[in-house]
Amino acid sequence: MLRWRLLLGPIMAAITALLVYADFVSERPGVYLLPVMTVFAILSAGEMVRLGSGQARRPPRVGIYLGTTLVVISNFVPHLVPELSGGGSSGAMAWPLATLAVAILFVSLVEILNFENAEKVSANLCFGVFAIAYVAGLGSFIAQLRYLDSSRWGTLAVISLFFIVKMSDIGAYIVGRLLGRHKLAPRVSPGKTIEGLVGGLAFAAVSAWVTFAVVGPQWLGAPTTSPWWKIMSYGVLLALVGVLGDLNVSLLKRAANLKDSSVWLPGFGGVLDLIDSLLAAAPVAYLLLAFEWIVPAGSAS
Repeated sequence: MLRWRLLLGPIMAAITALLVYADFVSERPGVYLLPVMTVFAILSAGEMVRLGSGQARRPPRVGIYLGTTLVVISNFVPHLVPELSGGGSSGAMAWPLATLAVAILFVSLVEILNFENAEKVSANLCFGVFAIAYVAGLGSFIAQLRYLDSSRWGTLAVISLFFIVKMSDIGAYIVGRLLGRHKLAPRVSPGKTIEGLVGGLAFAAVSAWVTFAVVGPQWLGAPTTSPWWKIMSYGVLLALVGVLGDLNVSLLKRAANLKDSSVWLPGFGGVLDLIDSLLAAAPVAYLLLAFEWIVPAGSAS
């Protein structure tokens, strides 16, 4: 497993960096992020259906696939098609919220049309709604990060999420392997340790400083006036919530009696195994940056 991680990890990091850069220099922010997130939404929806089959007899497959995909796409519509923005940022946010509401109703419609067993209706409906909200609802905040403030700051916001969370994962893995003694959540994820958690938090704090003190001002022209302790605490918070996201997917895998959400990525598992911590951390990153815990230089606040 380690061999595959060492091989595929740098390749995926390089591809991600290229996509972020392409989106940054594009005249239409989000145009490269949209197809990538759409593909990930479809793959993640399939994995959620697989995980849900261990708890509900037949999760609403069509509803989960279609609902997840449309909610993710809806985040980009008002930005890539300004005529549909509805006026300002409130109109932009209304798109994913309204699409999520429609997706929930569509899950109910699918269950009505495929009704067979009354005992499984509640389980099917609840899992269908959960799957869409978890993948597309949380994932929507990744798209929303891209449109925070200026294009430069929005790009930095996306970079901060990916870099901090993934460096936290790397730090937790390294420290856990070297020093791990005390289990963090033995019944859900036996491999995680408290020592690994502490190591991940340390890596996240340093990564946050690198992001906003080096990458932002020197590479993107997006400096910040926020103090170091706010920057590093931002990293710690993202890492903490990221661990919760990892444990959430581990819980689903335990319930479904599966080791990985799928097996298409050797050494990593499936798409959900790859993005679980990102999904959980994205709303926290968005809220902290939207409410100006860290602010770009020149901001009125």
